[in-house]
Amino acid sequence: MFQVASATKPFTATAVLRLHEQGQLDLDLPVLTYLPDLRLGDEAATGALTTRHLLTHTGGFEGDDSPIQEWGADVLDRSLVELATLPQIFEPGKAMSYSNSGFRLLGILAQRISGLPYDQLIRETVLEPLQMNSSHFLPWEVVGRDVALGHGTADGGLDPWPYSQWRSELPEGGLLSSISDMMTWADFQLHGTTTGEDVLSDELRLCAQSPVAPAGPPLTGVGMPWHLSEQHGTHLVSHGGNLSNVTISTFDLVPDHGLAVCVLANARAGKALGERLLRWCLENLCGLQPSAGARPVALAASEAVAYSGNYALGLGTFVVEQRTPGLRITIKPNSGLAEEHDEFPPVDVVALGNDLFGLASDPSRATAAFVRGEDGTPSILHMMGRAAIKQH
Repeated sequence: MFQVASATKPFTATAVLRLHEQGQLDLDLPVLTYLPDLRLGDEAATGALTTRHLLTHTGGFEGDDSPIQEWGADVLDRSLVELATLPQIFEPGKAMSYSNSGFRLLGILAQRISGLPYDQLIRETVLEPLQMNSSHFLPWEVVGRDVALGHGTADGGLDPWPYSQWRSELPEGGLLSSISDMMTWADFQLHGTTTGEDVLSDELRLCAQSPVAPAGPPLTGVGMPWHLSEQHGTHLVSHGGNLSNVTISTFDLVPDHGLAVCVLANARAGKALGERLLRWCLENLCGLQPSAGARPVALAASEAVAYSGNYALGLGTFVVEQRTPGLRITIKPNSGLAEEHDEFPPVDVVALGNDLFGLASDPSRATAAFVRGEDGTPSILHMMGRAAIKQH
């Protein structure tokens, strides 16, 4: 078993959608209807926030915060008060920005409505019906089992990483699972329930995989909460995870070809491995060829200066600097959230036109986009599924 990190989020969403299908939850009523003690950092946002906003990462409040570092059964519910301390960056529904704290709130919501602890709810309504018997949430459930722990490198050797997801983080990234169970999950997502016990109707399962809200590149949209994109001329439905760059999961569905590709890894290189394996499968199993993609365009020095600056987001800051022939983007994690292995190497990007940028090493598709403010200058950077605000 591996920690699948944020690949847990679709499991959380599935349990929430099941509550909706059972008539216990309306996705478009204010969350305040079900959690009258909810308080966000902005009063108007508190009243406007819906479950659909949370499922699509469009709640607008800060998406990355420190968890309560405890294992008590009540810790997830107690973390509700923490949401009042998070800044409201956008009004709900305005922009998609990846939100761990939003999924923490979904876990609290699901607990309150169902009357079951989050981990028990997922086990009884998702894992057991699908017969995913090697998937667990709590560390004492996996003691004595075969578990791969993440690791980095230090002084030329391996640096093992201890199990590090707290109980309040379970809805956003706390599942441990095996590759065989994740393939069972993939079979359900591609074909529906095959075990005789329904988890979701086909209609709602497919709705969750369809565009619900717009998203920045490389995504073409976001479902509930699936990440939607195009590659090799075909449609992808994806949701992987990254825990401090030491535990990585990639999970990609290719519905038009009945294909699923999942990689579970306990080292940073797992992400590149997952991307490479997906590309191989698209080309060798599906017979698809890479899309021609966009071509870089010249970026004038004055334009590069306009894009340059610091763009703040919860987990840190995107530092954008001019670097011929395009820009260099460096992610600097916040000290309060950063772990030893959280560093990201600088990313060099080239202009593709219309405020879109692609990797200098592979400019075939956009990986970053800038949005201009009322004064006509770049004010928001969409990258890594997040929307970061330029600091002045």
